[in-house]
Amino acid sequence: MIDRESDNMPGPQHRRSGDIGNTTTLVERLTGDAKRVLPGLQFCGRPSDGLSSVSDELLRYVVGLLQGAPVHPPNAAEPAWAELLTCLSPHWVIPLLYHQIGSLAAEFAPPQAFTDSLRFEFLRSRVRAERLDQQLGELLAAFRNAGVPILVLKGPALAYGVYPNSAARPSSDLDLLVPPRVMAKARAILVALGYTCMGKKYEVSKQLYREELFAPPTNSPMHFWIEVHWDLTEFSWPGRERRVQDLFDRAVNIATDAVRFEGLSPVDALIHRALNNAWWHYRDMRLIWIYDVALLARHLSVPDEWNILQKRCEEWRCRLALELSLRLAQAWAGLQLPTGFDDFSTWPTAAAERKMWTALTQRHTRLFPYLRLLLRGSAGPPELLRASLNLLFPDRAWMRLKYPPADGWRLPGAYVRRWWRWISQGFQ
Repeated sequence: MIDRESDNMPGPQHRRSGDIGNTTTLVERLTGDAKRVLPGLQFCGRPSDGLSSVSDELLRYVVGLLQGAPVHPPNAAEPAWAELLTCLSPHWVIPLLYHQIGSLAAEFAPPQAFTDSLRFEFLRSRVRAERLDQQLGELLAAFRNAGVPILVLKGPALAYGVYPNSAARPSSDLDLLVPPRVMAKARAILVALGYTCMGKKYEVSKQLYREELFAPPTNSPMHFWIEVHWDLTEFSWPGRERRVQDLFDRAVNIATDAVRFEGLSPVDALIHRALNNAWWHYRDMRLIWIYDVALLARHLSVPDEWNILQKRCEEWRCRLALELSLRLAQAWAGLQLPTGFDDFSTWPTAAAERKMWTALTQRHTRLFPYLRLLLRGSAGPPELLRASLNLLFPDRAWMRLKYPPADGWRLPGAYVRRWWRWISQGFQ
């Protein structure tokens, strides 16, 4: 929690980081412990790590709102508040901040112009949530009629499952989970509804990939993109089918005014969030993902579900990923870990996770770690060959999305740009 009588941040980072001088920024002090787990951690924004350009006083005010321990707003000029809004926009926390401000005493409220801007984004988020509800209802009906089981992941599941207001947790797409055995059927359902698959990765390698991306129908511009997962992780290890089925067996019911669906249990949802934070988004971390972790962790019963979390993190090889996310949630969202679970050195860690940690967290920026995982995770030469060819020559729809323009005669040039990016950045 923030100390209202001091400019210092008394969270775990501040208490244990005696080697960090007073000249460091608040971002550095709050992120210090997490960066010891993953040194390459960065926040999203343009330029990269845009939060670092925010003054400590303004950022301290935001952190106070996230921690539920408000401080008096700084006497900053209007342009500084406007710049803060720009820096916070890619973090998706603006609707959440507006919800938090609604319960503040007048002395802790920010300038009216800033509040008005937050309110506008909150209302936009509410409209998007209603659109998403409608789209999700259509999808659930189609999958139910086809007899295909489905779990809703991340955005809407978190918004309705753990957030105080669904509009406080925006979503950019829809993430769904289906059992691996019905992935082809799930794809056929979406194609019949007018969605376009950006590459049939399940047939390429169901072992090395985890999802397929679907563009919304061209006559439905207000619809969200969809990711259909058949697992929570890439580069899977033996037991995938059983592990995914366990997720369905432990699923929880989530009801809204518009739809009713199943989502991951809080323990599984926390593991999923931590895996995404560490393995896919450690170079563009958003504050809303950190807040997800805090809310999910607070939903776990002590000690039963925390014991389950420790046991399951070894099964999913995500102990280091959990430590990264929980440390961030402690510093930025004021999460207090239960006694007996606050010493990560006592948490079980699979040897395979430690061995592959560097490769897992560098594969998006360096080619050799990705190739290492490719060789290690393939089920055999045929799958390795298919995956290698897909790596060199992805589906045309995917190339048009990631390397535009990539139509007609320009498609070969898009592939060359892809390979050049590896040569110039990946071989490290």
